[in-house]
Amino acid sequence: MIRLGILLSSILLLPTLIVGCGISEQEYYALVAERDSLKRQLESTQNELGVIKSELTSVQAELAKTKSELESLSSQVPSPAPAPAPAPISTKVVTIDIGWPVAENWDADPDIDGIELYLRPEDAQGKMVETASVVSAKLWLERSIIEGGGKGSLIQEWSGIQLTKEDYDWLYGATIHLEYKGFRPASIQFGILEVTFVTPDGKSFGARANYIVLGE
Repeated sequence: MIRLGILLSSILLLPTLIVGCGISEQEYYALVAERDSLKRQLESTQNELGVIKSELTSVQAELAKTKSELESLSSQVPSPAPAPAPAPISTKVVTIDIGWPVAENWDADPDIDGIELYLRPEDAQGKMVETASVVSAKLWLERSIIEGGGKGSLIQEWSGIQLTKEDYDWLYGATIHLEYKGFRPASIQFGILEVTFVTPDGKSFGARANYIVLGE
C-alpha cells in the first residue's frame, strides 16, 4: 500500500516536475496526444499493409493457377502442319530454235572467234518463252558427200552456259557465243552443231544445225 501511494503521488507530481523542467502542462498533454495519434496511425498502416500482403498472396496464387492452366492448354494444342512444298516450276517451252549459226568475230582482232547463234525457246503457239535455262553444245566436223556425209570428228564441247530472262532479245531470242578453244578452221570447212537446252523444271530440248561454215 505504501508503494502504491508513492506511485500515485509520483504521477500526480509529474506535471509539476515537467513544468519545473521548462515544459508546460498543456504542452505535455499535447505531446502525449500527438504520440497517441501517431501510434494509432502506425497501427492503421500496419493493418493496411497486412491487407495488401494478403491480397498480393492471393494474386500470386491466381497467377500460378493461370500459368498452370496455360501450360496444360499449350500441351493439348496440336503442332502446326508442315508448310506445303512449293509447287514445281513449270515452263511452257515445247521446242527450241537456233536459227542459222554462223562463224563470227566478236573481238578486236581479225580472226574468227567462234560460232554465234540465236536461241529461241518457243511454246505450242510458236511464241518465244523467256525462261532461265542451262545450255550446252557440241560441234563436229561435217564429212563431205564423198565421205558419206554426217558427223566427223568432235571439234569442241561447251557446257554450263547459264541464261536468264534478261538475256533475251524480244525479236531474236538469246545470243550465244561458242568460242573456239585450240581450233583454227580451214577456209572451207563445215560443221554440225547440236544444242541442248534445259529448263528450270528439268525438261530438256535439243536442236541441230548442219552445214555450218566454220571459218571465213
